[in-house]
Amino acid sequence: MARTTWIGVAALNCVISGIGYADASPRPPARPSPVCQQILDHAGDAQPLAGLNPASAPQAPSLDVTSADIASGTHRLTAVIRVSSLAPDPSTTLGSAYTLSWTIGGTKQSLTYRTFADSPPDAVFDSDTDSGTILDLLPAQFSVDPSTKQIAISVTRKSDILLKNSSAKAPVKFGALKVNTYAGVARQGGTTYSGYDTAESGRTYSDLAPTCVKGT
Repeated sequence: MARTTWIGVAALNCVISGIGYADASPRPPARPSPVCQQILDHAGDAQPLAGLNPASAPQAPSLDVTSADIASGTHRLTAVIRVSSLAPDPSTTLGSAYTLSWTIGGTKQSLTYRTFADSPPDAVFDSDTDSGTILDLLPAQFSVDPSTKQIAISVTRKSDILLKNSSAKAPVKFGALKVNTYAGVARQGGTTYSGYDTAESGRTYSDLAPTCVKGT
């Protein structure tokens, strides 16, 4: 009987010791959830520019924004723009542009992917869109994925001087997120006009915060 009692007490002591050890170990902080689809827009709402007849506007699913994200990491600053379709679109024969813009402090910046009628596509980063000059434009990398209907545009982190003093403890804030698409269109009879879609978000994004965007 004494042997049984001793084993029971020893087992109880082990359980209590184990509980005490578990309580003494601090739990790691929970990782923040990734930020996804910072800008959302209804499909099918792309409209021609003001002053043009909506009934004569071409259907341009490649200009129809559905969502967008901005993401920054230790290496790159990336904008992702998603549209209804990236299949070949005759309404963009004169070229097109896809821009995601934001503000840091009082400075407006943007990443833009551009297509042209007679030259290969490119992408640019504008570190100050209100400067009134193109001298601050820097080449950007881009990828176009028809399967996911998204365009990704990015530059190295060091390309953006406003991120120089940002850190995980004191991150800068990206505000006034806005995406815009534009196209020059040739119509029968020689009429030329432009179509676009635009979407905005009242959300802000903190530098280095995790997102659904890969490769930052």
